Amino acid sequence: MASVAASVAASVAADHANILSIVSDRYGLDLDNLKTDFKFSDDMITIAEPIKPKERSSHKIAINRCEGRIWANHKTIYKDNKWYYGERCKRHKYGNGQYCQVHTNSLTHGNIHTDPPHNHNEKYKW
Repeated sequence: MASVAASVAASVAADHANILSIVSDRYGLDLDNLKTDFKFSDDMITIAEPIKPKERSSHKIAINRCEGRIWANHKTIYKDNKWYYGERCKRHKYGNGQYCQVHTNSLTHGNIHTDPPHNHNEKYKW
């Protein structure tokens, strides 16, 4: 790692000197004054160890997830010769029941494992 740092520092120092020379030529400034005012030292460069990527954890299956159907902007999927409407609610079950507190009080679109209790979903089939 030390040889890499020395190589990078030498390359940056050469670029620094080249930039000061260009500025001196273009704007008619004294190169020695520029080198004095804009000193470069190796301690200005820090080389850090590469960051290791985080290990991804697998998603856990939500056993405690509400079984209510949400309409999800009338999402409709045709899979395995069957129509699926909406999505499963993302809230946790309330108490020991099957549904969250919202779907315990009002189950408008039914259980995700059964067909919807209404037929207005038919218009979304393609």
